[in-house]
Amino acid sequence: MENQGDDIARIRQILFGHNVSEIEKRIGLTEQQLQSQLDELGHRLTRLADALTVVQQQLDDLRSQLADTGRLIQQHEQNLSDRIASGRQHLEDELAQLRKSLSDTADNLRASQAAATDHHNAALIQLREQMTEKLRLMQTAKVDRSALALLLNELAYQLSGSSDNLPNKIEPDHE
Repeated sequence: MENQGDDIARIRQILFGHNVSEIEKRIGLTEQQLQSQLDELGHRLTRLADALTVVQQQLDDLRSQLADTGRLIQQHEQNLSDRIASGRQHLEDELAQLRKSLSDTADNLRASQAAATDHHNAALIQLREQMTEKLRLMQTAKVDRSALALLLNELAYQLSGSSDNLPNKIEPDHE
């Protein structure tokens, strides 16, 4: 077998010449360079894969934070909507109470006005009756000036609403 190995070496030398060992060295160096570049490329790919994993994790974290922020915004929006609805209902309730209060006050004022009108009408009727009676008395009896002055004075006091200081009876002067 050694013969065969020598034969192969001779054939090589004939075909390639003396540079076969140099070519083998160059091929070996090229293989080593390729291997080192492949190793470096593998390391680079590993670093890139690690960096990509970190970026992917950061993206996932950002998505999670964004989702959490979205949920918080929705909760705040719902809370604000609830508060607005509650405030609106409260204002509507207060408005209804105010309207009822105003209606009750208006009804009370109308009743008071009607009662006052009835009281004034009764007072006017009574005053007319008194005037009619006084006029009848004046027509039937001779009235002097002082009695007439007292009558008009009493009438003025009754019209003004203060009849406390008037005498109850008019006494005619005898001349």
